[in-house]
Amino acid sequence: KIDWTVFSAMSLVPADSAEAAKLVAGATAWQASASANNTLLDKWHNLFHAYDIQESGTISCGDFVKLEIRNGFEQGDLKRILRAFPTLKADSISKGRLDFMDFCKARLDSFEGATRVVPCVQQLLQVADRDLITTMAERFRMGPFYSWEVRKELKEVFSCWKSTSEAALSPSDWLMASKVVETECDAYLSEKWTGEQAFHSADANKDGLVQLEEFVSFSLSVFEVVFGRRTQDALQVLKKVCSREKRPLSFTVKLPVFLPHPPYTFQTPSFARHADCSFWHADDLELPSSITQLPDLLALLRLKLKLVGMSFSAFWQTSGPEKSLDLLSSENCSKILLSLFDAMAKATGPATLQYAIYVKNIRPKPVRLHEVHHQELQVNCLCPQILPMAMRWCLDWESHLVGYGRGPLRLPYNFTMGIGDALVLQLPTEESGISWKVFMTEDGVLGKPCLEQVQVVKGKKRKQVIQSIAAEMAVEGEAKPKPPKAAKPAKQRPQSGAVRAARMAFDRRLVLVAQKEGLCKFFIEMSWEHQEDVLCQGTLNLPASEASVGRLGPLQVSVERNSPKLPELQKAKGMAWWIGTRWSPKPVKAKGRPRSAR
Repeated sequence: KIDWTVFSAMSLVPADSAEAAKLVAGATAWQASASANNTLLDKWHNLFHAYDIQESGTISCGDFVKLEIRNGFEQGDLKRILRAFPTLKADSISKGRLDFMDFCKARLDSFEGATRVVPCVQQLLQVADRDLITTMAERFRMGPFYSWEVRKELKEVFSCWKSTSEAALSPSDWLMASKVVETECDAYLSEKWTGEQAFHSADANKDGLVQLEEFVSFSLSVFEVVFGRRTQDALQVLKKVCSREKRPLSFTVKLPVFLPHPPYTFQTPSFARHADCSFWHADDLELPSSITQLPDLLALLRLKLKLVGMSFSAFWQTSGPEKSLDLLSSENCSKILLSLFDAMAKATGPATLQYAIYVKNIRPKPVRLHEVHHQELQVNCLCPQILPMAMRWCLDWESHLVGYGRGPLRLPYNFTMGIGDALVLQLPTEESGISWKVFMTEDGVLGKPCLEQVQVVKGKKRKQVIQSIAAEMAVEGEAKPKPPKAAKPAKQRPQSGAVRAARMAFDRRLVLVAQKEGLCKFFIEMSWEHQEDVLCQGTLNLPASEASVGRLGPLQVSVERNSPKLPELQKAKGMAWWIGTRWSPKPVKAKGRPRSAR
């Protein structure tokens, strides 16, 4: 049931209603009074807005034809269906839309018969009442996109979600609304309607806010895909998300957010630099006191900085007497935010501490790639799955991420291996303090990664395995890397060969064995972001200028039945190294200090 008084009150009188009044008066002046003409004009106003589905003040010719055809079938009037298409000639603007004057002419011409009988006012009033009811009923049956009730309910939902006096939804409002929709609706509708990508799609003018018109238009497009013509289901969902209790009152804290200047080049912690000019003030984040968890804060930063679909590292900087720099994590984020809100709520004088958020290590989120945690890696001295005559295809992380004084080498995006061959990735030593993660497709083309730890002993032709990763590492989870060790003294006492061999660093390798034919995508992520708060002590209270997270890949491996026979690998003894343009029997040699990012 529709409240026609509310529908008439929300309708705006078109600008050319005076001309329409003259048209109606000229057609019915000899048989009706001025009050009857005004009543007819009011009813046509309501009917005009019933046809105006998009609520733009003009009627789309396509919407007009749809409603005329449906009303003709509903009323059994085939002549009305045939008259719908010639009525489009009433478009005076010739832009595919009808204004109110064109609509009134179409209403009068619809009564024109073979004898050109002048329509009766009472007949026009009865037809207007009938068409208003059938038009609104047809709009309800056509689906949520056409339903006036759904549009009205969406405006109420917008008012319920909006927390400020501005006629727009802020990123924090959208984030809180997504929690409500996620609780009341299924995950598919929540992601389509109020997800992070949905905010970016709804913000048509890209001003960082979602206005009422943008919200209604985007919501209707989502409902049309999700619900089809099930208007009643869409209304039930809107009443659920709108009937919840109001959010508790909260205050906001404005925090500056800084982003790094390009290029975003990875560098090892030994050669990382700290400079104030490496970051720029991107925006001010209005952080509400209702956000106290790390996932909510990162989602708010993604919406504010337009980093939808990206991963990044967020650092919390505290300036003043107690200056510090902390990497925000699930362990310390709640404590930091709660202490901030408590300090702001109790502040009575000027603040002695200043806070800021630094965002860096921006990279795309992995799509259809799953992380292989360290506890899932097989513990072996040497991988037993490699066949005796198989080939080892080796990649060195340092030459491809940092470079040996000449810049990073280009990776082979797509290369071919044979079943039983192994892809060997040289990993950082444990003393470097660099951790690593593996992301790959779970299709069984490449087996689970095996971690080898090998030590090179001088004077021997072969490398001897003297230690493997302890089994308890696979049980306890990811091992936290140790910080870099200090440089050794220049002069030391001579030591025996056994002692020198025991002090040598272990060579860590990640081995992936080809098990069946097919394609496999993966990448390795190197990170030392957990050391930034320690490395910045004694210098500027800032993160490093270079990126502390780098990716080796993504790589696509094509596994075939037999290993490829390359002419440049005729002298290779079961091992080939990628040197930037081709495979070589020997690896790239280091040439001096690795080049800095700048």
